[in-house]
Amino acid sequence: RKLYTIMRFSFFALLLWLFLLFLCAPPLNVEAVCTYRSGAGELYDFSFLATPGGLYVTDSNVDYYINPCGGIALVNNSCTSSTCECDGGGNGQQGGCQVTELGYHLGLGRENTTTYTDLPLGHLQQRGKGLVISMSGGSSFNCLNEASRGITINLLCDPLASTPNIAFDGEIECSYNFTIRSSAACPVACYYISTIGDVYNLSALATPSGFFVQDTRLYQYFVNPCGGITPAPCGRSICDCNDTQGACLYTSSTALSLGTVRSVMYLDSHLPAPNKGLVILLEEGSLSGCSKKRSAFINLRCAPQAD
Repeated sequence: RKLYTIMRFSFFALLLWLFLLFLCAPPLNVEAVCTYRSGAGELYDFSFLATPGGLYVTDSNVDYYINPCGGIALVNNSCTSSTCECDGGGNGQQGGCQVTELGYHLGLGRENTTTYTDLPLGHLQQRGKGLVISMSGGSSFNCLNEASRGITINLLCDPLASTPNIAFDGEIECSYNFTIRSSAACPVACYYISTIGDVYNLSALATPSGFFVQDTRLYQYFVNPCGGITPAPCGRSICDCNDTQGACLYTSSTALSLGTVRSVMYLDSHLPAPNKGLVILLEEGSLSGCSKKRSAFINLRCAPQAD
């Protein structure tokens, strides 16, 4: 009885300590590689590009590898020439690599030169739904006037592209152009920036049915602070759960709101590294059975190795 009282009525708030350990990689700094805030205020998290071997595309027997989020390390590709710039070390980490038929590994641009800009107005009718990534300082091999290679990547939001689709658009005077289409390149719909600049991508919470947990009394809790709960058939005496609610409680006789999406607040948890995270607060829930409206606290912990 005491446990029940604590869980349901402590300060008239339902405490949902949901340790959603699989939701984050280490928090991304808003200024760091792999995040970009557009002029329209939209946040892009393109950490899906961060694979050591990079995204791969081939054209006319020339191979290209792209990774602006950590650089290229082609440790499994034998370099048969004296020009080997894509091994993850040496003269600057390369964010793009060109492998020729003769075995040359030529850098297309150093990762530490990466810049991000908004897509030009009207570009492929995708304004505000993507970005342009540029790098410079690549190899000058066979370039006119010993100019350095550079790379431009049009990163486009494509909600239907669950797997990134990369295309080589051509080369002009050692400037190489690519287009990458991916659903992961769409603006992040749900995120939080902490007071110290850590960026938390909360998009994994945005499932229509909500994340689910059940307690020892067989009470069921559904949580989606990013978009609301799509209600299951109710068939109960009270049915307060709908797509405007960010958390719901289902008992055998009631479906109670624990807080609305519009009331969501994000707070720093102030946990020491590596246990970073945040607290999500929802308010304006059901009044039934309480003298104040229900609310919910979600303790969100970061665990990079959790699945």
